Amino acid sequence: MPTARIISEIKQRVSEGYKEVVLTGTEIGAYNCDSVNLKELLEQILAQTDVIRLRLSSLQPQEITPELIELWRDDRLCRHFHLSLQSGSDSVLNRMKRNYSVSDYQRAVSIIRALLPEAAITTDIIVGFPGETDSEFEESYNFCRQMGFARIHVFSYSLRRETQAAGMP
Repeated sequence: MPTARIISEIKQRVSEGYKEVVLTGTEIGAYNCDSVNLKELLEQILAQTDVIRLRLSSLQPQEITPELIELWRDDRLCRHFHLSLQSGSDSVLNRMKRNYSVSDYQRAVSIIRALLPEAAITTDIIVGFPGETDSEFEESYNFCRQMGFARIHVFSYSLRRETQAAGMP
């Protein structure tokens, strides 16, 4: 969606009395429209609208940079980050074809906590992914305890036909 349209829609909603706007998408951190990336989009929204509270739905760990997180110094940005983990085991993440590792995830959390220690970090975990061993489950469990999430959405793996995981043992 073009930046101008996003800003226009936010202005419209604010004029209707909306107090919070949530930017959502399957890969919101990859936003790039009209040569504007997510950081620049947020800067423009904050500069051009009177939105009281702005929240992002979900980000990937590799999208977290100090430059992006610095924007949260503006009190209008909700200090909540949903970073989807899926598994705290590198071998499971690899089988899931995730493009990040446990250390990448830990780096992202460290950036957020260093710049915004009061921020809430939530995540998603899938348990029972095909081939997940007890040891890999324990890795995930221990990693989650180490991260100290505000909330974890735990899902059991569910078979999706015609996916690579469906053919895994």
